[in-house]
Amino acid sequence: MTVSNKKNHNGLTEEAQGDALVRIHTLYNQLTNTEKLVADYVLENEDVVYRSITEVASLSGAGYGSVVRFCKRLGYSGFQDLKIQLTKDLALRTAYHKDESNDPLTHLQEQCFEDLRNTAQMLTPELLEEAATALLEARNVLVVGFASSAITAKEIEYRLTRFGIQAVSVSDDQVQRMRAVSLAPEDVLFMVSFSGTTKRIISAGEVARQAGAKTMCLTNFAQSPVSELADIRLLTAVHIDPIRAEIVSRVPMAFVLDALFDQMLRQDEKTREILEKTFKTTADTYL
Repeated sequence: MTVSNKKNHNGLTEEAQGDALVRIHTLYNQLTNTEKLVADYVLENEDVVYRSITEVASLSGAGYGSVVRFCKRLGYSGFQDLKIQLTKDLALRTAYHKDESNDPLTHLQEQCFEDLRNTAQMLTPELLEEAATALLEARNVLVVGFASSAITAKEIEYRLTRFGIQAVSVSDDQVQRMRAVSLAPEDVLFMVSFSGTTKRIISAGEVARQAGAKTMCLTNFAQSPVSELADIRLLTAVHIDPIRAEIVSRVPMAFVLDALFDQMLRQDEKTREILEKTFKTTADTYL
């Protein structure tokens, strides 16, 4: 298989040979509309590995050339090259799920490792720097999440506050919209949604975009409404059914946030000074 160990022109880290689906999720919002048709078909149909390029072009509604360009955009030499990687990925996931009943603890551990590895592939220094800069330069940061994502949103608020950044997290949908409408171009809306389809988060994002604020998201799905609304997209790569995702997704999300806040510390010395001050101020509460 022909895959470079360097970053391609899209900034995608390709040190690891797989996972093809991770690459699609990572680059989805950079694809053309016709390339997205191919991406959607590949993501939704495992039998793509048995299809010819002509069949995929027809079934996806895209042209032959769009399929070729899609493959090259991902860093593969062609459609056959992509199918080889998809076949390997499918075999690994099949074997992985067969072992689930034998040792649940080992299975969970391996799943966390796989999700973290795939998530790390979706982060680039450029992306982390862009996200860190947006937060460090923001006048105010509004963090929105719902249900389990509200817990993550609260964590983001806490950590930003420790850095001296004016941040607030909101889970109530009406309050989210009321606060979003008052945002300005120098403010940031940080959306947290594993599925990327939470209606109240989408609504807040739409309001914030209309207000001219910069938008960020933390989600597992690049081809989702929340991701489409975001100027900056922080993505996780959790391959699991929606019922269990709420629990397992927290580890990759925590990893992304750790990477982001570590970047902020490296990028701005004042942030470290403020962090030390806030720690000293609250140190007695931990005794």
